[in-house]
Amino acid sequence: MSVESLLSGLIGALIAMVLAVFYQHLSALAQRRFEVMLLAVDYLDDLYFNSRHIEQYREKKYKENREVMSNDEYRALCNKTDTMLTSSRIHARVAMVYGENSGELEMFDTLRTKLTDTTIMLFRACPDTWDEMSTSIHKVFKKEIEPLRNTTELELLRGANMWSVFKDMFRLRKRKK
Repeated sequence: MSVESLLSGLIGALIAMVLAVFYQHLSALAQRRFEVMLLAVDYLDDLYFNSRHIEQYREKKYKENREVMSNDEYRALCNKTDTMLTSSRIHARVAMVYGENSGELEMFDTLRTKLTDTTIMLFRACPDTWDEMSTSIHKVFKKEIEPLRNTTELELLRGANMWSVFKDMFRLRKRKK
């Protein structure tokens, strides 16, 4: 065997090793994003459904004078929702894996803010203002929250694929300034 053949083989092996390490790193980042995407979607779903349950409770209580759950269950639901709204764990994870200036984080925060504002409206509603608040809340859910929820989930999913991770590694994807 000649030195050239050995050198060529060595260079080929080094290139293959570098590519394998790069691919493993890329795969690990994509896996991390996928896991955070699932956490974020679960979080947003829970927040969405909790808000809807609070709204249904208020609707039945104020309009039909009946309760669809006990006061303890309602209080627990409100406390859980409040904790979710004030916690920053999921936000921090999305920021960490997608980037602080990412479009995904911006959409996540926008949706979370809309859900927070709507839930505050629900918490502040009383029997005298319920008709007006209920109409306003339904409008926000239908025209703003539900479309934004679908778009946010789709963007989180798109951002978790291998190509998006690759582009982010080399800053080929546009970032929010």
